[in-house]
This record gives sequence, structure tokens and C-alpha cells, in this order.
Amino acid sequence: MKTAPAGEMAARLRFLAGRVDALEREVASLRSRGVEKGLLRVDEAAARIGRSPRTVRRWCRKGALDPVLSPGGRMLGVTSASLRELLGVDGGEG
Repeated sequence: MKTAPAGEMAARLRFLAGRVDALEREVASLRSRGVEKGLLRVDEAAARIGRSPRTVRRWCRKGALDPVLSPGGRMLGVTSASLRELLGVDGGEG
């Protein structure tokens, strides 16, 4: 197996370190907003309520669900509390 030159490896490591830093900032942002435990990916939320991921995204766009966004504006998912509120369901975590 051929190994990459040292300069190329260093560049790859710098890139990966930058990605790790960005992900750590996203996690810290989520934790500071208190959504870490109740965060559902779009596909998870859709499966829980028997709808398609496309429907869940549409509800987010229309304001029926509050999407959880990364600091860069990428949609990470929805909170289980937001989903329960939309459905009019009381209850604990889930």
C-alpha cells in the first residue's frame, strides 16, 4: 500500500482537526440550549408519528415544528417536546 507524502498527510490532519473543532462547537451549542437529550433526527421523528421525513421537514418550514439548527444554519432535527406539542400529547421524555 502506497503512503501519502508527509505534506499531504499534514494537510489532511489539519482538515480533520478543523472538522472536529466545528462539531465540538455544534455539540456545545446544543448543550447550551438544553436540547441534547430530546433531539430527534428528522427520520426518527417521522418514524415515531408514522409520517414521512418530507412531511416533518415541511412542518418545520411552515412553523408547525421548531427545527433545531446548527450554528451554521443546518437543520439537525426537532425536539421531542416540539413534536409532542404539535400532536397535543402530554408526557415525559420520548
